[in-house]
Amino acid sequence: MPLFEAIRLALAQIRVQKLKSFFTLIGVAIGVMFLIAIVSIINGVGRYVEDDLVGKLITKNSFEVRSRPNIQMGDMDESEWRALRSRPRITEDDIPVVVASLPPSARWSVEGSGSVSVESRYAKPRTLTIQCVDGAWFDTAADEFESRGADKGCAVGAVSLDVRATDHEIRRACEVAFDDWISTIADRLPLRTERDRRSFATATVAAFEGAFVLARATKSGEPFRHAGRWLSLALVAQTTPKSERKPTSRKRR
Repeated sequence: MPLFEAIRLALAQIRVQKLKSFFTLIGVAIGVMFLIAIVSIINGVGRYVEDDLVGKLITKNSFEVRSRPNIQMGDMDESEWRALRSRPRITEDDIPVVVASLPPSARWSVEGSGSVSVESRYAKPRTLTIQCVDGAWFDTAADEFESRGADKGCAVGAVSLDVRATDHEIRRACEVAFDDWISTIADRLPLRTERDRRSFATATVAAFEGAFVLARATKSGEPFRHAGRWLSLALVAQTTPKSERKPTSRKRR
């Protein structure tokens, strides 16, 4: 059939069945609109995951040189844990080698942590592992709180206390903010399982927010220092092997 004849028959069919043609046109328009909406949503979610979600955990165009993995997916058995701990440490002598391979405009930083082993034949136990953990985060918060006249507060915590049950968007924003803090702290804790890291990070944020309340009431930064001190001791107790812990004796009555 010639093209001109096909167009003429199509127009004639539209004139004869106007209502059917109208609904057909509406269906096609709605289908195209839904297709555009779905593509836009998929692109938006992809951009959010790439820029906001993953971008906060792993910076774009960046890499880390570590002796152990930064993010642990799932639990690991004792053999894997021992294999990671037996890897050689990265020292300051290794830094120039890595920096020399970077472009001149690249920015880099160094961060280190670890433990100190002391051994003596004149002491029992002969080997002692010292893990240094401090509450620097809480000490900094205490000093800053006192320097501002003991009148500082956490904006997210204040909003969370005053938010109503019907304010779902505000409540969700506060939840996301707290979850970001917990995730940031959990990624840096030397605990074995993801559950333990999340649990300890949640306790840290809870102690930090509670310290704000007590500090405002007492007009002192000491609640921050106490919270940091005891959290540091708890972290040392959790990361010290049972064989290296000091035994405790109980007196029987």
